[in-house]
Amino acid sequence: MNSLIVIAVTVSLAIILFPLHIDNYIYFNSVEKYASVNVALYRFIRVFNVNTVAHSVRRMHVNGKDKDIDAGFFKSNMLKIYNNLSVTKIIQLGDYGIAGQGGAYAAVAQNAVTQAVYSFATLNGGNIKLKNYIILNREHDGVVYYAKISGVINLLAAIKIMFILMMEKMYEQIKK
Repeated sequence: MNSLIVIAVTVSLAIILFPLHIDNYIYFNSVEKYASVNVALYRFIRVFNVNTVAHSVRRMHVNGKDKDIDAGFFKSNMLKIYNNLSVTKIIQLGDYGIAGQGGAYAAVAQNAVTQAVYSFATLNGGNIKLKNYIILNREHDGVVYYAKISGVINLLAAIKIMFILMMEKMYEQIKK
């Protein structure tokens, strides 16, 4: 019985302290009017998945279920939680079609936003790897964009973040 307790405590501590790898994949294709955001743990365990329906900008699938896009869907604490994570890697790949003018403008805008975000990320410090690849393609006039944002956190830090958010909600209720 004592060895069972030792094993249970060891496994519990390993789960709490072992780093949790959170990967966010973002894909956008302007030709098909399609966008996708996936959040996965250790690249294999899918936690959250949002896909728009190709050629239909007002419909989307959230974790496999059909939903209509509304502004309230994107109001959550997910961004606040993610900002408290340790982001370790951001990789972007953009295929910008320059057969028309739209792809060139999109490439310039993406580069400007990327420079601002990367400057902000590097000024905040931390162990961050940043990469941005831009392909100017004469074959088409659409935009195909892919980004991967990987963060590492352990369960102890996640519990701390959830505690901070709960305290913030309680403070807002008391303030009212």
